[in-house]
Amino acid sequence: GKPSSMITHILYHLRDNKKNIIGILTCESGELFLRFFKQYLNELIIQHLLIGVERKNLNVPEDFLVNHISGSFVEMVQWWLKSNMKQSPEELAGYFLSVIIPII
Repeated sequence: GKPSSMITHILYHLRDNKKNIIGILTCESGELFLRFFKQYLNELIIQHLLIGVERKNLNVPEDFLVNHISGSFVEMVQWWLKSNMKQSPEELAGYFLSVIIPII
């Protein structure tokens, strides 16, 4: 579906720019990059994951949910880098969605 192709697409970009991403994440400006990256992810999550979806989990405010999802995406990318990007973007998108879909 749409979310998995969007996530896969982002992961391919990150993998193609692996050297830059590692550089960014390990330098001082890494925090700034992460802040912008999370804002970008927040927008995508709202547009591609949450709009038009019947949310089952209504106890959780949407902004909390969005923040949680983008935070775990960033953590996943860092995990992926540590594991030397062994998993394909498709595999990773699959892991991510199977963890995320149940909480929406």
